[in-house]
Amino acid sequence: MTPATAPLQSAAPVQPPHHTLVRESLKLISPRAERVASVFYEQLLARYPDLRKMFVRTDFARQGQALMWMIVWAVERLDKPDELIPRLHELGRRHDGYGVRAEHYDLVGECLLWALEAELGTTFDETLRQAWAEVYVLMATTMQQGDRVQDAA
Repeated sequence: MTPATAPLQSAAPVQPPHHTLVRESLKLISPRAERVASVFYEQLLARYPDLRKMFVRTDFARQGQALMWMIVWAVERLDKPDELIPRLHELGRRHDGYGVRAEHYDLVGECLLWALEAELGTTFDETLRQAWAEVYVLMATTMQQGDRVQDAA
C-alpha cells in the first residue's frame, strides 16, 4: 500500500462533523500510537534527510510519545480554543527555537497523514483524510502564530 500524498489545503476551521471523525479515529489509533509515531518519523527522515540534523540528540521513543500525546490533547480540545490556542502558541515558540521553519510544517503534515493512512488502511478514506488535514492545518497554523503573538506583546 502506498498512502496518498495529496498536499495540505490552506487553513480553515475544523468542521464539527470532522471533530467527531477525528476523535473516533483516535480510538483506532491509540492502541497503535507508538507504531504511528515510528512510521511518521521514519517517513519524515527518509523523505527529508536534511531534517536529520534537527534530531541528532532525539530519543525517538520519547519524542513519539510526546507527539502522540499532543495530538490527542489537541483533538480533545478542538472545541475549547481558550485552552488549545495558548498551548499551541507556546509549542510553536519552542519549535521555532529548535530551528523549525514555516515550510517544515507542510512536510510534517504530509508525513503525519501518510503515517495515519499507513496504519488505518482503508478506514482512512478521503473524508477522514480531509478531517485530519483540517485538524493538522489548524494546529500548525496556530503554532506558527506563536512568535507573532509574543512579538506583538
